[in-house]
Amino acid sequence: MPDTKLPVPVRGKMNSPFRKLVRTIGEAIDAVEELPEAKRNEAHWHDAQEKLFVYLEAHTDQALTEANVALQRALTTEKWSD
Repeated sequence: MPDTKLPVPVRGKMNSPFRKLVRTIGEAIDAVEELPEAKRNEAHWHDAQEKLFVYLEAHTDQALTEANVALQRALTTEKWSD
């Protein structure tokens, strides 16, 4: 269900790779996968990506919330969130 909407859409600062509003699980996966491999392998991005895929398997509200939180945490860690 990549078209599932995130509970809270995310957007990074204009100078970040996440400058476009990310509204769905599919958009979030695509955005993370577009990061350079070295960046994706950092713990916070690895965690976010893992939780996005867990949601695709579990389809639970808890997994969706955890994926959204992990994505927001990764943006904050990078100082890309507003």
